[in-house]
Amino acid sequence: MRAITAETGGEAGAIRKHFAARQDLLMELSSLHIPTLLAARRAEKQPDASASEALKAFVRSRIRYHPDRSPEDFISCMEPRNLDDDALGTIEALRRQDQHIPRGVLEKGIRDGSFAIGDPHRPAQRHDHLVSA
Repeated sequence: MRAITAETGGEAGAIRKHFAARQDLLMELSSLHIPTLLAARRAEKQPDASASEALKAFVRSRIRYHPDRSPEDFISCMEPRNLDDDALGTIEALRRQDQHIPRGVLEKGIRDGSFAIGDPHRPAQRHDHLVSA
């Protein structure tokens, strides 16, 4: 929190008035970022698209969404390790919703023969770090 106040020229007390602890601030940032990301993805979802086209749309959506949100994405990907179990559970549930989107596309591609991969769980889980890295 000291780094934030140093960067913004504010005072720690101002942040502490709204966020009693670092965890509260991290939870707020993560719990706002992931639903916004999900809404952006859902807005671009094409239910009747082929698996290949749906994967391309997903990647395009991801690329369009992230350039201006790099700090938020970094925080939501890297900082949950600093949350307590309850807050971490909330963020992990949101992440699972996010991972469901590419997993569904990959499963569709496996079913129709477009994609020759094994278990789609790992690639869907790892997609977070491809664009945000």
